[in-house]
Amino acid sequence: MKNHKNTLAIAALSLFAGSAIAQGNLDVSALAVPANLDPGTNVEVSVWITNRSTKAIDVTTVTGLFLSTNSVISTADRSLGRFTTPKLAANETVKRIVRINVPLDIGVGPCYIGAFADVDRTYAETNENDNTAAKVTNCRGMTDLFVKSATTATKFARGDYFIASAVLENRGGVDAPAFSVAAFLSQDAQLSNGDLRLTTTTINGLPKGQTASATLAFTIPALMPIQNYYLLIVTDWDQRVFEFDETNNTLAKLVEVYANGESRAFGTSCAGSGGMPVHSVKPRDGATYPRIGYGIQFDVRNAKVFAPALCTIGFSSQTWGAIPLPLALRDIGGGLCQLHVSMDITIPFATGLTGFGGTAFQVPQDERLIGLTVYSQILIVDNGANNLGINASNAVRTTFGHEK
Repeated sequence: MKNHKNTLAIAALSLFAGSAIAQGNLDVSALAVPANLDPGTNVEVSVWITNRSTKAIDVTTVTGLFLSTNSVISTADRSLGRFTTPKLAANETVKRIVRINVPLDIGVGPCYIGAFADVDRTYAETNENDNTAAKVTNCRGMTDLFVKSATTATKFARGDYFIASAVLENRGGVDAPAFSVAAFLSQDAQLSNGDLRLTTTTINGLPKGQTASATLAFTIPALMPIQNYYLLIVTDWDQRVFEFDETNNTLAKLVEVYANGESRAFGTSCAGSGGMPVHSVKPRDGATYPRIGYGIQFDVRNAKVFAPALCTIGFSSQTWGAIPLPLALRDIGGGLCQLHVSMDITIPFATGLTGFGGTAFQVPQDERLIGLTVYSQILIVDNGANNLGINASNAVRTTFGHEK
C-alpha cells in the first residue's frame, strides 16, 4: 500500500520549489541623492530597481523612500514618499526620478536617504534581504521660530496698559539660542520700519520641536491716532537667530485704538426763561468716565423750571439724514438756537424747581460698544425763549470706554 502522506509531502515540496525558482528578486541597484539636504526644499532622488532573477516579475510593487540616521533602512525610518515599480522582465532595470520635500525639522550632519523595494512585502521573492540601499548626504538643519498663537484684547484705549500672551514654537531641527519677541502696532499685517514697537521680552532659548510662552506687557501711547491697526507679535524681530525661513516670524491681529471714555461739550446754547441752559454727561456707579457696564446720566441746568424737556441722542454731529448740522432754527422762529446732533434717540423728561433735570440709564456690558461715540443735546419747552417755544442747550460728545 502506498504511503499517501509521503506522496503528498513530496508533491508539496516540489510545488514550493518550483514556485521559488519561478520568482523574481527585487534589488535597489543604485541611488543618486543630492549632496546636501536643506529643510523645506524640494530635491530629486534617482532610484534604480533591478530584477536580479532569470524569471520575470509580473506584478507591480511599491518602493518607499526614507530618511535615516544610518545606512540600515527600515520602515521605522522617516518616510519621504513612495512610488510604483512596474513589472520587470528577467534581469531588467528601471530608473525612477522622484521629487521629495525635505522635512523642516531635519538635524545637522551626515544622514542617509534610503530606498526600500517592495516596501509593503506584497511580492514573495527568492531573497527578501537585499531590498534596501542607502546613500549618505549632508543634512543642514536649522532653527525655525514661529508664532503659533497669540491672545490679546481687540480694542485698545489710548493710555491704557495691556498684556498679550503668545505661544512660540521652534519647528526646525536645531535648538534655538536666546532671542527676543516684540509687539508692534502697524498699519498692515507686515512688519516694516515705520511700525511702532510697544515692548520686547527675551526667551532664553527654545529646543527643537518645543514651544514656549511669552508675555508682552505694553501701554498704548496717549496720543496714538484713533483708528484700526494690526498688533504684530514678532519672534526674533531683530533677526539674531539664523533660520531657514525668516518670513514666518510674525502673527498679526486686527485691533482698534480708541480714546478712552470721555465727554466733551461743544456747540452753543441759546437763552431761555432760566438763562443759558447747560447740558452735561456724567458717569455713575463710581465710574470715572463713561464706560460699558456702568450707568450714565444726561442732564441740564439753568433751564426753565417745571418744563417738559427732551434728551436727544444721535450718532452724528455732521448730518441728520440729508440735513447738514448744526441746523439754525431761526427760520422757524427758534431765534439763536441751533440743533447740533442727529435726533436718532429721544428720551422725554421734565425739569424741577431749580431748572435742573435729566435722564439716566445703564450702558450694557457689551464690548461692541467700546469706542462708540454718541452726541447729545437737550431741548426744553419754553414759550418765553422764542417764537418756536423751544430752548436748546449746548451739545456733548460722549465716547464709551471699558473697565480696566
